[in-house]
Amino acid sequence: MDLKNNILSLLEPKLKDTGIFVVSLYIQPGRVTHICLSLEKDSGINIDECAGISRYLLNELSANPEYDFPYTLEVSSPGIDKPFVHPRQYNRNINKHLRVITNDGSSREGILENVYENGIVLKEKLETKGKKKDQITFSKNIAFSEIKEAKCKI
Repeated sequence: MDLKNNILSLLEPKLKDTGIFVVSLYIQPGRVTHICLSLEKDSGINIDECAGISRYLLNELSANPEYDFPYTLEVSSPGIDKPFVHPRQYNRNINKHLRVITNDGSSREGILENVYENGIVLKEKLETKGKKKDQITFSKNIAFSEIKEAKCKI
């Protein structure tokens, strides 16, 4: 089993029933292996939770002679400016302004109105042309499979 799968296996019992989930796990091999773990929670993860997971993982890795090599471990929440990676990240951003890039390269902006099993509902504004600039709002369903990148617009 490789390092990434081992770390995910170590985390599984620790994260169970906490509401915390893995957003991403990047491992950059080198003279010193860099392990970057990004965690989230539907209600928002705090620094104490990240620190607790970091301590747990350090203890588990140091107890196993297979991981007797130089490494750094970074455990954090994804930044607000980072694209969403996990569908659960959308839930905590309902009623926030999103920028979505679809697989065909088009860009959409609007308020995240709802999240459903296979996608999202984005409330967009469309300005009409003419002397009087009116705005029409409409809701657009976008399947997760159509989304190349989505993130909060700050």
